[in-house]
Amino acid sequence: MSMQLFQQNTERGAAMMIAVIFFILASVLLVLGLSAPAAREYRIGLDAITSRQSYSAGESGVEDAYYRLKNGMHLGSSTSFFIGNVSAATTITNMGGGVEEIAGTGNSLGDERTSTLRAIVGTGIPLRYAVMTDDGGLDMADSSSVTGDIHADAQVHGQDGVSIGGTATVANSSSGTYGVITGEDAAHPIHVGVGGVGNVYAHTVDYTNATGVLYCTLVVSSSGPCSTYPDPVYEELPITSTDISGWEADAVSGGVISGSYSVSLAGVTLGPKKISGDLTIPDSANLTLSGVLWVTGNLTITGAGSINLSSSFGANSGMIIVDGTITTSGASHIVGSGTPGSYVLLLSNSTSTSAVLYRGTGSAIVYARGGTAVLNGTASASFVAGQAVHLADTSSVTYDSALLGTVFSTGASTPPTILFWKETN
Repeated sequence: MSMQLFQQNTERGAAMMIAVIFFILASVLLVLGLSAPAAREYRIGLDAITSRQSYSAGESGVEDAYYRLKNGMHLGSSTSFFIGNVSAATTITNMGGGVEEIAGTGNSLGDERTSTLRAIVGTGIPLRYAVMTDDGGLDMADSSSVTGDIHADAQVHGQDGVSIGGTATVANSSSGTYGVITGEDAAHPIHVGVGGVGNVYAHTVDYTNATGVLYCTLVVSSSGPCSTYPDPVYEELPITSTDISGWEADAVSGGVISGSYSVSLAGVTLGPKKISGDLTIPDSANLTLSGVLWVTGNLTITGAGSINLSSSFGANSGMIIVDGTITTSGASHIVGSGTPGSYVLLLSNSTSTSAVLYRGTGSAIVYARGGTAVLNGTASASFVAGQAVHLADTSSVTYDSALLGTVFSTGASTPPTILFWKETN
């Protein structure tokens, strides 16, 4: 009887244990079932928080960089910072043509979001040649030289064995007159190219020795026969009347100086500004451009007078627009901001055959919009353009590849034009 009772008790205990085990398992499953959605909700909430934090940090980086860009403050190519425990990295990329791109990426617990702004901060005008002319063409004499490519409409004429250290393109004129490149004679040809690089493109090639190929229709006493190629077509000068009108308007926005103005020997920082008269930079005086100048009279630089851009221009270029003539001395010096790719544009609206008489040194962009640009003495420039261009004595034009990405800034308070501002990642 007792044995039977013990067996029954044992069976009841085992059943109880099994019931308890099932109860525990059911409880665990119930808890897990209830906690999984809660964990998912927690993770979703945390992701939303980190995502917002990342977005805000990236936007903060873009806003800070744009503020600096808009106000002409120092702006490096990248920067990084923390907002609490959230990191932010900003990169600034020059897209060319006056367009800057700012990308700001925020990172919170590995969750990244990126915002990108793209804006036009200046007038992008790529300058593709060392010398460019309209129908007046290019004349070279004495020991003058060009390092880089040239594009002339109508004609290129060289005396005394001058050299062009690049490719020479002579297009037909705007009226259809055939383009001609010609040296002085067989003993004094124009030398084109360096080290096998440097072709000639023209309808007619006379007394020209090229290290490359002559692409032409007619050839006389040159380095080789013609290789068949269509005549080069007429090209207008790169800076338009619309560009100039916009720059002049920006100059006026900075105020007007009534009457002629002479820079003091102590030097001066000027611009944007319109000068209703002449501008004179005397011997040893320095003009620092903080913005565009529009001179309704003539610009004259004597002795060792000099021009440079304010460092705030960075890699951008500035300009002086002159309605009359531009005359510089042999000791004058014109340079940009000190940052590579920065230049000073000296542009004359005069139609005179002496629109620009340039004898200075440095890295100027010399531009005679409707007249003749003359370089002589020991003049040196980075780019020269005009209705016609004359190079004489030991003057030289040395092209810089950074001119392809030239961006002109007027220094006026006009904010950059935003092309887009959106999340990109």
